[in-house]
Formats: sequence, C-alpha cells, structure tokens
Amino acid sequence: MNCRALKRGTKICGAAIAVFGFALAANAQEAPEDTTPPATSPPASEEQPPAEKLPPCPMPEQAQAPAPIPPPPPAPVAEKKHNIVFAPQEVAITTGAGVANYFGTPTNGTMDPGAGWDARLTFGTRSILALEAAYIGSSNNIDTVSGNHGQVSSNGLDGDFRVQLPYAVQPYIFSGVGYNHMAITRTDSVTLAGPVNNSDDQLTVPAGGGLAGYIGKHTTLDLRGTYRYIPDNGITIMNSRALHQWVAQAHVGYVF
Repeated sequence: MNCRALKRGTKICGAAIAVFGFALAANAQEAPEDTTPPATSPPASEEQPPAEKLPPCPMPEQAQAPAPIPPPPPAPVAEKKHNIVFAPQEVAITTGAGVANYFGTPTNGTMDPGAGWDARLTFGTRSILALEAAYIGSSNNIDTVSGNHGQVSSNGLDGDFRVQLPYAVQPYIFSGVGYNHMAITRTDSVTLAGPVNNSDDQLTVPAGGGLAGYIGKHTTLDLRGTYRYIPDNGITIMNSRALHQWVAQAHVGYVF
C-alpha cells in the first residue's frame, strides 16, 4: 500500500511540476515588449564644442601685449603776433638803377642826366614804420660854358625813416640823412671854367616817396623818386654852395 501510494504521489508531483513549468513558459512568451526608445545623446549644438575645435589657450609668453598709449599731443606753439606799427624782423634787400641829375649847380657848367643806382636794406617791410640803410651812387657828364668836358661821380650812404601803408601794394614817403663823396674827373686838358676842387665830402638830406609791391612771400618791386639836398657843396668855390640832386629808380628785391 505504501509503495503504491508513494509512486502515485511521485507521479502527481511530477505532473504538477510539468504543468507549472509550462505555465511559466507561456507567460514569458505573452509578456509585452519594452517600447521605450533607447537613450540618445543630445544634438551636437547643445553640447560643448569638440575639444579640437576650441582655440588653443595662449601660453603666457604668447599673450597679446596691451595696446600702446599714444603720446600726448604737443603743446600749441604761441603764434607770434605781427606788430603792425614796427616789425624790424621783416627785412628786405633791394637793388635798383635809374636816372639821376643835379640842378641849382654852382659848378659853372651844365650837367647831363646820368645813371643813378643803389642797394638798400629795409627793416619793417609790412609795418607802418620802417627804417632803411642804403649805398648810393651816380655818374653825370658836365659841360662847361667854354666847351670843356668832365665827369661828376658820387658815392655815399643814406639812412631813411619811412612811413607806409602796410598792404601788398604799399605807397610810402621817406626822409633821412646821408653822406656823399663827390669827385670830378676832367676829360680835357683845359681845366673847367671857374675854381674847381677835385673832390668833396658832403652831408646830404634825402627825401621822397615811392610805391612798393609784394609778389608772393619773398619778392618785392619798388618804384622810387628821391630828392637829395646838399647844403654845402665844396666842389666849386662860388657864392652859392647849395646843390640839389634828383633820382628816379626802379628796384627789385628779396624779402626774408
């Protein structure tokens, strides 16, 4: 009895185990699949750029130097104001020539018009007042009443005080004092009529006027008329010793 009962129990247990295993297998086949999508990495734009695309970090010695600081602007230079009354630093040198002659002459003869020339420095070319210093010269032929001939030459220095309009076209007047050395050269063997000295040193008083023009910065043109009074003429020994000279000249010069 017991053996049969044991066998029967064994068979029942085996059948139960088989049924349980079959049920497990069926349950595994009918289980739903997992439809959850696999985790994906975010787009490249949302991530940090790849390491190879980042600019390399500069080394300390390669760091960009700071921009240089520009130097401060130079201090403005004070412009020298032009002195309209007298500006002696404005200098011109001129030279010219023209016609010269004497009148009121006590040389007991007739003088022909001759050449007159000069070279002068002008201080204050574009101001109201100016000063002039000049070398002057002239040469004239003289004919006596007796038909003899000679030549009168003079060389001297003038110092003038000049008043002018300070414009590009500049009318002016002047007056001053000067020195003149006059000499007579005889061209005939017969002496000139009347008592005559060969040379004389004279005090002169020049005066006159003119018109100056400035072209550009450094060029000047000048037309001038001069009356020169010689109060004591010792060339001849006569009652009247005063002598007068007139000169008309054109000049060209350089302005510094």
